[in-house]
Amino acid sequence: MKIAIACDHGALALKEAVKAHLTARGMECVDFGTFTKDSCDYPDFARPAPERTAERAQRFGAPVYPTLPPTMRSFP
Repeated sequence: MKIAIACDHGALALKEAVKAHLTARGMECVDFGTFTKDSCDYPDFARPAPERTAERAQRFGAPVYPTLPPTMRSFP
């Protein structure tokens, strides 16, 4: 099963832990970033993961953010 995963710089460590947990259980994570703790613009990472999930490229999406960004609220 493919799972889209993304985060902003504030949740990088949590995203990596979630990704390791899912991978250890045989799931494939498609990581849309971010990949560093550098400050970033979260919509750059928040939009691609749910878009790919909505397109059914991945079965599930796992946005990992300290707070739920408004960008994520508009996706089913």
